[in-house]
Amino acid sequence: MRLRGLGQVVQIDEYVIACAKYNRGRRLFAQPKWIFGIYDPVSKVGYVEMVPNRNAHMLRRIIRRFLVPGTKIWRDKWQAYGIIGQLGQGYIHRTVNHSRHFRDSVTSVCTNHVEAYWRKFAQKSI
Repeated sequence: MRLRGLGQVVQIDEYVIACAKYNRGRRLFAQPKWIFGIYDPVSKVGYVEMVPNRNAHMLRRIIRRFLVPGTKIWRDKWQAYGIIGQLGQGYIHRTVNHSRHFRDSVTSVCTNHVEAYWRKFAQKSI
């Protein structure tokens, strides 16, 4: 499966699932589970993968496998996404700063669609 194409937009984001119960006086020691998602808000098609970690190497592999070169990638400002500019193949990336807003008022960049998409999967895997 390949998503989008030249000049068309997808949104990417990651999500952590912590499967631990809160017990009084105890710390949480559960290993977090990371989910990485890609979503096309126009065709309403996406891809979700549970990943062992969310480092740049892991994300690069998934992006190259599932996104058509020349696709516009909307993302948040998480550091590992900086590798998108190094992928070549014409990927264009735009960011939204979540510490300031959920949707950039100037560029309209957001990750709301992908967050809603993978949240469905996260609830099933807990």
